[in-house]
Amino acid sequence: MTWRTPTHWPSRAFPAWLWLPLVPVYWLGTTLQRWYQQRTPYRAPVPVISVGNLTAGGSGKTPVVSAIAAYLSQQGYRVAIVGHGYQAAATAPTLVTAEADPRQVGDEALELAQSYCAAQVWVGGGRRACAAAATAAGAEVIILDDAFSHPYIARDLDLLVVDHHSAFGNRWLLPAGPLREGLPAQHRADAALVLGLQPGPLAALHIPQIPVRLVPSATLQGLPTKPVVAFCGLGLPDKFYRYLRAQGLSLAATHSFPDHHAYTAADGAALAQLAARHHAVLVTTPKDAVKLKRDFAGDTPLYVVRPALAAADLLPLWALVHKVLPPPVAPGIVAPATC
Repeated sequence: MTWRTPTHWPSRAFPAWLWLPLVPVYWLGTTLQRWYQQRTPYRAPVPVISVGNLTAGGSGKTPVVSAIAAYLSQQGYRVAIVGHGYQAAATAPTLVTAEADPRQVGDEALELAQSYCAAQVWVGGGRRACAAAATAAGAEVIILDDAFSHPYIARDLDLLVVDHHSAFGNRWLLPAGPLREGLPAQHRADAALVLGLQPGPLAALHIPQIPVRLVPSATLQGLPTKPVVAFCGLGLPDKFYRYLRAQGLSLAATHSFPDHHAYTAADGAALAQLAARHHAVLVTTPKDAVKLKRDFAGDTPLYVVRPALAAADLLPLWALVHKVLPPPVAPGIVAPATC
């Protein structure tokens, strides 16, 4: 199943309030679920770092997970990433390889496995089973991807990721707004990473904040100077388009698919026609690229752009990480923003 971010989430105007009667039902269900999960949380025999958010999708968790995995790998740790495996068919703990089928392991897990991290990526069978499998395979630290609202694994460092532009929308719970939990839940986190082109402190956050800039990445270097047609299937597609424009790209057109979209040959043909009409090349994200066949757009050039995180902005994050992990093996190493 795929979904598009509802247009009513940014404001409390019509039709957002039409969904308010369903909010108590959602709140009761998720509250009972979290109460049950945290009764007997699994305690892994290694340190656990959780990266999550308060909103439904699009905050930028994957680049943060990738950056932490890259940093810890450079420090000499054997790292395992445990994902939620959204839309993954795997029913038992599965070690994700770069050649895996996205239908089997999910697009986000495959993106992480292909990002050149020296880290294992596990999905399937539930996070507890994956964490146990990861430690049995030699992991010395576990990173939980998208686990803030799911406390069935105890964690030593709990991080929130917030998109600076969209923040918390209308601040209503699902389905009337984007919040998975109310804003007071932020106090369970140790810190919040606020991602954006020019991020600053958010008044709605009352925990330590680490602003992290999205900056040009090496993936932009091979792009021609001609116009581009950008497409993606993300929770917040406009975030990707804003990033491309901020890097100086001329967007002739954009096309947004539902989040976690399963691309077809018809999609490729339509995008190739759109690019030809504008004398442009195609640009997409790594999350989308892992689901595209080699001849997806025919002869139309297709480029993959991975937004990067400013390495200097991540220094406060590494200080937090080393409060729960031993000091760095090689002090002074600054990990790249992506793997």
